[in-house]
Amino acid sequence: MLGTPIRLLKASTVAVPYVPLLVFLIDLALLRRHRLVIVGMLDESAHVMTALLAHLAFRFPVTRQAILGTLVGATLLDLDHVPQFLGSRILAARTERPVTHSLGGLGVVVAVALASPRSLRQFLAFTAFGVLTQLVRDMATGGVPLAWPLSEQEVSLPYGMYGGLVFLLATSVLARGDGRRHSVI
Repeated sequence: MLGTPIRLLKASTVAVPYVPLLVFLIDLALLRRHRLVIVGMLDESAHVMTALLAHLAFRFPVTRQAILGTLVGATLLDLDHVPQFLGSRILAARTERPVTHSLGGLGVVVAVALASPRSLRQFLAFTAFGVLTQLVRDMATGGVPLAWPLSEQEVSLPYGMYGGLVFLLATSVLARGDGRRHSVI
């Protein structure tokens, strides 16, 4: 079962040229009102596509720990929305997104990675990478309190900058043919 994400990643390299368009279409669809479950599925899909595309573009290893870490990190922060859905604004009292959508939240993941046993460090390091990709995407789709706990001011990126980044990541992967040296299958 753990080989499945890696097989999926290898199979998905065929889809790389379509990822920027697909992410854009997802974000276009998210501009309309949808049920929470639809918004969640669409947004998390775009987070996963962005993170895996970045993983390939940076030529990170294709190992179980690396891929699963990136996938977990790309979606991990959104668990902090659960209190909001239950009626509490404890994590987002003065911000649109919860304060854990910040460099402070990323710092916690990095600190846990550094303090963890060696056997977990690669997984947690790539979890931190996935969190970083989520922050970048979230900055382009509404902003995040990036400097929390120092500041609750939300920081955003123009969506075109994010779209351009996704396009450049895809172009980078395609330009080299993504001949992977690291394989666990």
